[in-house]
Amino acid sequence: MLALPVFFAEREEDATFNGEHLSDVSTGMDIAQLYNTIHEFPDRLDTAVVPQGYDFYAELAHFCQTVMNSEKICALLENDAGTTVRSHDLASFPLLSSFLGVGAFTNEIPLDPLIPYMRRLQVFDVITSVFSAVVDLRRKTELFELWKKLKFLCSAESSEKIQNETMRPFRNRPGLKANVIIHTMQARPSMRLGPYPTLMRSVFGQLFVQLQKSPISTFYASPMFTVKLAGFGSTDAGGPYRDILSQIATEIMTTHPNGTFQLNPLFAQCGRGGQSAVMPNVSMALNSQSSFMFEFFGKLIASCFLTKDLLAVEFPPLFWKCLLSEETTSQDLLAIDPDIMRQLTPEDLMDRTADELEERFPGIFESWSTFVTENSQMNLGAEIPPSTIRSAKILGEHISTLELHKYDVAISYIQRGFDEVVPLYTLNAFRWQQVELIICGAPKLSYDALREVCQVSLPANDARMFLDVIASMTDEDRMLLLRFTTGQTRLPLKEAIKVQRNGAHDSLPTSSTCFFTLRLPSYSSYESMREKILYAIRQCKAIDTDGQAREHIVLDH
Repeated sequence: MLALPVFFAEREEDATFNGEHLSDVSTGMDIAQLYNTIHEFPDRLDTAVVPQGYDFYAELAHFCQTVMNSEKICALLENDAGTTVRSHDLASFPLLSSFLGVGAFTNEIPLDPLIPYMRRLQVFDVITSVFSAVVDLRRKTELFELWKKLKFLCSAESSEKIQNETMRPFRNRPGLKANVIIHTMQARPSMRLGPYPTLMRSVFGQLFVQLQKSPISTFYASPMFTVKLAGFGSTDAGGPYRDILSQIATEIMTTHPNGTFQLNPLFAQCGRGGQSAVMPNVSMALNSQSSFMFEFFGKLIASCFLTKDLLAVEFPPLFWKCLLSEETTSQDLLAIDPDIMRQLTPEDLMDRTADELEERFPGIFESWSTFVTENSQMNLGAEIPPSTIRSAKILGEHISTLELHKYDVAISYIQRGFDEVVPLYTLNAFRWQQVELIICGAPKLSYDALREVCQVSLPANDARMFLDVIASMTDEDRMLLLRFTTGQTRLPLKEAIKVQRNGAHDSLPTSSTCFFTLRLPSYSSYESMREKILYAIRQCKAIDTDGQAREHIVLDH
């Protein structure tokens, strides 16, 4: 149902309406046309298509923003047929895949069935653009709650316009760059050190000690700091800075050699059933000193959000939804633990012992007892495991809620730090997926994506060989090449990679990460070029692990 552009508000300032921008919302329709249609047929149901839910339309809008582009969408809507996508492009869109009947052996998928739904998205796009002019993102009113739903239904162009308007006051603020010294050898993990000493010796811990009292303007700068690597002779013009951000991300994602905590113990592995996922470490959030470090992390990701410097961490959707204070559901738990919904069925809960339940869900005995006491009108039994299907069902819902909110304390510290750099309300103009992309970059690096950011200035034959080499690489090797050349492992980049001719025949390539330059010698064959490039990018990674660059690997910082 589409609401009329009239609303009631308790406060006069919430009821202000600025109609000056309505004329430039859309070239195809305006709010007056929508209003007249609704006014003329107030009870008319849309029976022209099979009804779909909000989640379907939100997923379709995300698909249009990320997989399609404006030209493809216009062509599809104008021609009503003929556009296809590859099946793997739909892998992240389960509702669309089901609707289009994507199978295991299908390749090209026609998008014709989506056309009528895309036309309806255009209507939502107009409404969202109009609402963006009247809603106050800083105040949680009924209009704001409606906006939170509509923002998932607008086009990429409308979304970008809304976001630019929201962020305008916070961009281009003068930043004060800091100077830091990082001891990479000190940051190496030691089996004899526990979580807290490991945290303080980590690259992140060293940054915290040196920057925690810096003025907020430091987090406006890009790069935020100039880094000197103790024991290395690099001059930081941007490359070592980006490499430090990559090392911070690696610490968060990597388990300590003893297997009990991460190299950055502020975070912990939470994935089960073969899933790899990292979330804030709940136990560390109870430590008063750690609270300041979580706040510092919030400042760090706010800086990345503002400057578009990348911190390539792979957090699950639950983290981003919590950061943006968006609604979370049991589906967010499934993303990190595929077995949890089975474990929370009444039958499974009743079949476990009290010790098994306490081990799987620490603190559940005390929490359930408190819940039963505070909800005496529900006539539940406090025993664990529960003795009735009804009690077991409510216990499952209770555990699901606890699992979704157990990170709240740590997230609140991160939000507090973020808000000091960029007002937290600005995130309300973004999808959580967009915030993730801005801060962390794209998690995969395809040939097409890497090719698009390379300016290849090589003789024709060498240029063809180079493109063939990167086409033959895995995503992981392409990310290593990106790091070798720029100091970061993910796209987007702030400038293109310049691939130039330099060096003795058939020798190893060199790079200048500060200037996004890859220097390739001439090679006698495709095999020789591929071997030398792979050796260079893989062995260069050893700088992070043993503190010594391998022979002949040149990083011209």
